[in-house]
Parts: sequence; C-alpha cells; structure tokens
Amino acid sequence: MCGIAGMVAGASHDISDLRLMALRMSDALGHRGPDDWGDVTLFEGGIIERSKNCARGHVISRLERSGADQTAILGHRRLAVIDLSNAGHQPMSTVDGRFWITFNGEIYNYRDLRRELESLGTTFRSNSDTEVLLALYAKEGARCLQRLRGMFAFAVWNVERRELFIARDRFGMKPLYYWRRPGLFVFASELKAILACGHASAEIDNSAWATFLSRGCLVAPKTLYREIEALPPGHWARWSGRELTVERYWTLSQTIAAGQAAAGSAASPVDVADKIRTALVESVTAHRVSDVPLGVFLSGGLDSTAILAAIRQSYSGPLRTFTIAFPGTQWDESHLARQAAAHYGTEHTEVEVSKEDFCQHLDDIFLAMDQPTVDGYNTYFVAKCLRQAGGKVALSGLGGDEFLGGYQSFVDVPRLYQLSRLAERVPWLAQLSARVAGRLPLRRAPKMAQLMRGSPYSLQTVWRDYRALFTDEQVRDLGFVPPLTGDSGRADAGLKNPFWDVARLEVEGFMTPQLIRDADVFTMRHGVELRMPFVDHLFLGSVLGAGKWTRVRGSSFKLALFLTMKGFLPSDQLRGRKKGFLFPLEVWLRECLSDGTPSELSRQVRSYLHKPCYRPYVEGFRRGQLHWSRIWALYVLERFKASAGGM
Repeated sequence: MCGIAGMVAGASHDISDLRLMALRMSDALGHRGPDDWGDVTLFEGGIIERSKNCARGHVISRLERSGADQTAILGHRRLAVIDLSNAGHQPMSTVDGRFWITFNGEIYNYRDLRRELESLGTTFRSNSDTEVLLALYAKEGARCLQRLRGMFAFAVWNVERRELFIARDRFGMKPLYYWRRPGLFVFASELKAILACGHASAEIDNSAWATFLSRGCLVAPKTLYREIEALPPGHWARWSGRELTVERYWTLSQTIAAGQAAAGSAASPVDVADKIRTALVESVTAHRVSDVPLGVFLSGGLDSTAILAAIRQSYSGPLRTFTIAFPGTQWDESHLARQAAAHYGTEHTEVEVSKEDFCQHLDDIFLAMDQPTVDGYNTYFVAKCLRQAGGKVALSGLGGDEFLGGYQSFVDVPRLYQLSRLAERVPWLAQLSARVAGRLPLRRAPKMAQLMRGSPYSLQTVWRDYRALFTDEQVRDLGFVPPLTGDSGRADAGLKNPFWDVARLEVEGFMTPQLIRDADVFTMRHGVELRMPFVDHLFLGSVLGAGKWTRVRGSSFKLALFLTMKGFLPSDQLRGRKKGFLFPLEVWLRECLSDGTPSELSRQVRSYLHKPCYRPYVEGFRRGQLHWSRIWALYVLERFKASAGGM
C-alpha cells in the first residue's frame, strides 16, 4: 500500500522543472508511504533515479530533445508490506528496462501468478507482488487486469511506445486521479498531490456542491475540482501524448447477471450458509498474505466479527484487534467487541474518543478528507490507534452489508418502487400518498413527497431518493442546481431480481464512492493499509453461485451469514441490533446547537451554519425532526467552501 504520482510531459517542458513538480507531489503523499520513496525520470537521453537513500542517473546525452519527445516521471511513496527489502523499492522496471511501474495496492494471488510466469521462463529479482504485476503486464497488457485479485491503482510507462497506462481495481479500493492538457498529463493517489504540481487549477466545480448535498459524497469521474477527474473503478486509461483513451474492463451488473444465470437450483438456508462460510474463509485467507502482522478493526457487529472468526479457522497465532469506545452513549458497542476478542483470544485495544478528541483532530481530518464526505471519521481514529501500536495492516468487515443485504434499503426500496409504479397508474393514489407524506416527520416527508409525484420511476431513481441527504427541491432551496443523474435502472432491469438490483446500487452508489474512498483516505492518513475480504469479486461469485434462495425479510444472504456465525459467537452478539461503526455526532451536534456554554466545536459549527437558508434545517434538527447527517453535511460544505476561498 502506497502513494503514487507522476506525469508525462512534452518537449516544451524543462526536465528540471518537471522533477521539482514530481518532488512536490511526492511530498504531498508522504503520509501514505513513510517507509521509502523514490522517483524515476525517463527521457530520450537517459534515466535519472532518486530515492530515500541515494540518487543515481544514467544520462546518454544532454537534456535537449526533439519536439516529438516526451519525458515521463513516475513517483512512489512506499508502505512496505510484502517483501520488506530494498528489492521491493519502486518505481520498478522489468529486467530489460522496457517497462517501468509505480503501484499502489496488493495483489493477493501474486504467488500463483508468479509460479505461472516462472514456468514460462520469467525470472524475478524480488519477492514482491509489484514485480509479478509488472511482468504480467509486460506479457499480456491490459488483459492482465482480468487475472488480478486484489486492490490496485498503478501506472506503467512503455519506454518503446512512449505511452502511459493507468488502471484501477474493480471496486475502486485504491484511488487514482488525473489532470491533463495537450502535452501534459499528471496523475496521483490524492487530489492534493495533483494540486501540488502547480499546473492544475484549484477552481471548484460548482456542480460538486449539489452532488455532495444529494449523495453525501462525490462520484467518479467527478471530483471537487473542475479540471481534475477520477479514473472510475474497473477502468483503465492510456495516454499517448495528446490523447487519452479510457476503457471499462469490468462491470458489476454483468457479473451479477452472469452469476444469476449460472446459479444452481433453490437451496436451503443451511446449505447457503455453508457455502458463504467456505467462501468467506477462502477470501480472508487470500487477504492475509503479508510480511507484516495483521490486525482487525472490530466494531462489535456481525461483519467484522465474521472476519475475525474466519481468520481463526486457519490461524491460531497472535492477533490484535482494535475498536472505538464511546462510554456512556448508545453508540458504544465496545462491550461486544471485547466479548468477541476474548472469545477468539486476541490482544484487544480500545480507543475512547470524546468530543474534545474529535475537535482536536478536526483540522487533520479535513486535511485527510481530500474532498467532501459525511462519513469515515471512525476509521480515522481506529487507524491512528493501530499505527500507534506499531501496526500497518488491518482487515475490516466493510462490504458485508452491500453484498449480503444488511441494509433496510433491501426491503424498503423494492416496496417503494412498487408503490411508485402503482401511483403512476392510479393518479388519485399519488395525490393521497403525497398528502400522507406531508404529515410525516420532517426527516421523511420531503423524500416521500418526491417519490409520490407520479413521475415514471425506475428502481434506481427510488433508491437515489431513498438514500438522498437532501431532495432535489431542498438542494434548490439551498441555492444549487440538483445533479443530473443518468437513470441506468431500466437499462439494467435484466437482472430481474430486486435484491441484486439494490445490491448493485448500494455498491456503486454508496459503498465505492463513500465508504471505500473514505476508508482509504482516513487509514492512509496514518500509513495504514485496510483490506476488505467481503469486497472481492471471487467472494461475490461464490455468493451468486450459492444457489437461489427465497428472500427472508429481504436479506437472505445476511441471514445466511447470521446462520454461519451461530454457534461460533456469544449469543449477545447475534441478538444485538445493527448499529454500525458509528460516531455520536448527533449528540455532539445537539450540544453544539444548544444554549449551553459553547465549546470549540460549538463555535465552529455555529459560525458555519449562520446562513438564513440553513435555519429551518437547524431548527428541525433541534426538534428531533431532522437526521444529524444533514446538519453535518452543511457544516462540511461550508468548511470546504471557506477553504476554497468562498466559492
């Protein structure tokens, strides 16, 4: 796990200036890779390398080039996890020097791929997964992406063709951003690194504010900045000097459709539970490949505890677990995490986080955030705890709800979709529903009213409105133009299964752009790598192939996971109500907006929420009629706008 950055520039750019740009970008990513750093400058006249320990160069001619020549610089900040020796240093080249790579991530099946390549005559100089990835790309090009199991974002420079290839994993677990203009292409793991190059404009894309208010996050390829794009998950791109080609190599909907078509006949809950348990143990085993000790982020919930249980199926050695505690609040599940840790014999660490702790770290949280989000703060603190304990890698239960049906949306969205279809056919029902919606609490009324207006709705549109922080009308009232959303729901209706329709939307619309992105930026802020065994295309394939099973309360596969864990866990954990790895922000915000003595957080929140257009939302929250996430989203919005010069 690392930070990567680089550029390809035409002949009009001075190499010395480019190398200074690369150094600034690398410095902006120092937190992602504290163990080592390096970059390589590749141009027609030679190669110049520099690293943490030395600088060396092989210059064939003077730094004067023809107008058609290009200079490529690849930079790397290393968090050493596999092959801790200097042999794993990056950027790395093939033996013949034809290809160079800078790579962020882990390839879990690299040992199998290495054995295959060795049987074909490939020799290796290290024990790293980076060298295996580079050798596979040199042999197969973009086709190699289909064979990779893992999380990755990488760039490869083809010395002979003078072109750059970049790629991102299927679920977007590793970030990759880029900026371009004729004759210059810049890429990096974080937006702040691209801004550090000095060429990319920090001008805000004003439509990003509306997207954030609607979604609570931004969705690739959009970013907060007008000129910078995110390479979407499951895509690769090639830069040839003036033209960028972007291609998609994997789609979730096609994978689900193929898995459904190949699924066996109806199976019993017990049979499905057995298959899911086997698949989870296999995925966890694959995700354990590492040359440093692993830890587990343990929330006390079913998913993270299932990860811990799966580890103990094949590993009985020392293991550390970490959780957050909020003593005296309803959000505190530390006692459940403690029970699970004792049950499985781990060395357990709890970190207590108070409002004062949160406020003390708030500036650093926003610096790590990179672009607006309303989630992920829990991950920031638990990753900080793991790093202070000497750890580098943790496993998480993220993804279990999205792939196994753990959210209420798996029940509610199909029902609301059917209701909206009925309202579309029966106008008086739509009018009655709208009147009923108007009597609901403030937190639900606008959403229900928007759903019942009688417009032609797809399941995707219903899901979008169900998940929205603010409705389109509310976004307009706040002074923004609601985001345009492509309605792919009907195009993907071939799935013909509401459960998997909702799963696809939760993965692509919530898990990937928010949960996974937030997990990356907040763990890597502390130099910690997070692995997610549920977020694995082979695990997904096993779930799809587990057999057709009639839904039970809309959450069949999550029930299967429940049955999988039955007998392995204390009964208290199986009976516990789902809470998630939550922060008590609702309590803290209510205290901030009360008439009591203001704290530092209170002063910050009040200073940013003084606008008249925010008053109805603040009052609604005070009366308990509005979810805290709306108020926090407004605070995040205003804080980012202030840091961007009020745009």
